[in-house]
Formats: sequence, structure tokens, C-alpha cells
Amino acid sequence: MPNEIFYPRFTFENFISVPTNKSTFDKCVEFATFDTPASNPILLYGPTAVGKTHLLHAIGNYVANSRREPKIAMAQTETFCAEMIESLRQERLGKFRDKYRNYNLLILDDIQFVVGKERTQIEFFYIFEILLSNKVKIALASSRPLDDIQPLWRLLQSKLGMGLAVPLEMCTEKELYSILSNQCDNHSSTKPPIPGELIKLICQEPGIDFRRAEGCMIRLGALYSASGKYPSSTQWARWLCSIRRSLPGDKTESQADRGVEPRQVVEFMREA
Repeated sequence: MPNEIFYPRFTFENFISVPTNKSTFDKCVEFATFDTPASNPILLYGPTAVGKTHLLHAIGNYVANSRREPKIAMAQTETFCAEMIESLRQERLGKFRDKYRNYNLLILDDIQFVVGKERTQIEFFYIFEILLSNKVKIALASSRPLDDIQPLWRLLQSKLGMGLAVPLEMCTEKELYSILSNQCDNHSSTKPPIPGELIKLICQEPGIDFRRAEGCMIRLGALYSASGKYPSSTQWARWLCSIRRSLPGDKTESQADRGVEPRQVVEFMREA
């Protein structure tokens, strides 16, 4: 039952560890493996689309599948704090604390939500003390740079006397190519692998991150399904360029998704 809250494919086995993030990956495996890890809580920090969600779910999946009767909670920090504040208002804070003290693992994403909220922080840390005294493992993540949440993390460490902050960084172009090629090899049973030169063009896109790169790979697969062939390097480069022109400003993945459809690529290929 508990592992239903985690994405099944987000496991340690499916996380492609590259030199940039190998140390962080190893720390997450160690944290998940031991009932009383050397560092608890663990904080993952870094920009979006670098693997924080994958590793949080991998930790959850590992604990859920390795314990006989695991009790795991995963929530956005904002939701967790809203529940805590409501319990405080209704004078049911004791029940709130009791609810979490019996868990094996608590996973909270977007920990930066607590920064600057002093009253919330006080109760937040008090609950953490209770959980850690009961040997509850706590995994945290922040999409903000460590400098932005440093006051919060230092206060957490000073009150709890422990904790480990580990970064997740953007992959290099070479590492991203390795990840995408590996994924392509593992999912090429129904169609030919995506040509390496097309993957390379994706990796050379300005400001590309893994999430956007994965979206491009999905579009290439949809293109092959629709037309029976992959575009040439020239066609694909022209298409990537057209996306940059049609999506001004700081593009998000969702904007790119709305702006491009497989049928548009097919039409583009016919015109080429």
C-alpha cells in the first residue's frame, strides 16, 4: 500500500548516475538503506529537472519495498505546514505529532516554503526533534540554491545537531547525451533507436535540462510513429530553432508542450 504514493519507475536502479551527481546518488542510497543513517535528515537541493523528485521517490520506493510494514508519509512542505497550523489552531497539535512519530520515513518537498516563517519554523523544528528521537528518517528537497535556504538549514542543524545537505546539479552535455542514449537503448524494442546525431542536437540546445530533453525524445518517438522515419539532422535542427523563436522568454516545459505537436513536425518534414 505505501509504495502506491511513489512513481514505480523512480527507483535507484532506474536513476542513471553520472559523475556530476554520483556523490549525491550514493548518499541517497546510503540514507535509504540504513534504518539509522549517519546523517538524518538529508536535504537535496538544486534547480528543477535535475533528479530531486526521482531520488525522493527512489528513497520512498526502497523503504516501502524493504520493510515488512512500512509507514511512510510524503507531502509538499506547504501542505504539511498547513496541516500543522490547523492542528495548532484547533488545539490538536498533540494528535498531529503522534500521527508522524510512528512513521518510518517522512519525505517533504519544497522545504524553502518555511524560510522566513519564524513561528512555523519553531513548531516545525520541534516536530523534527520528536521524529528524530523516534528514529524517523526525514528526506527533504529544495528547488532553491543552498544560499537561499542557508539560514533555515543552519538553524535546523543547530537545533538537531545533525543533517546533510547534498547538491544536484545540471548534467554536462556529455552526461546528458549518455543518459538519453541509455534511455533510448532501453526503450527501443518497438522502433529503431533515435539516431545519435539527433540526440546530440538536443543536448546542444541552450539551457537544456533533462526534463526538456526528455520531452524532445518523446516527440521524436511520436514523429517516428506518425511518419515511419526520423528527421534528418538538418530538419531536426530547423525544428528546434523554430521552437526557440515561437516560445519567447524563459520557456517552461509545459509551454513547449502546448506549442508543439507531432503532426506539426510531420508537416514540417514534408515541407523540408
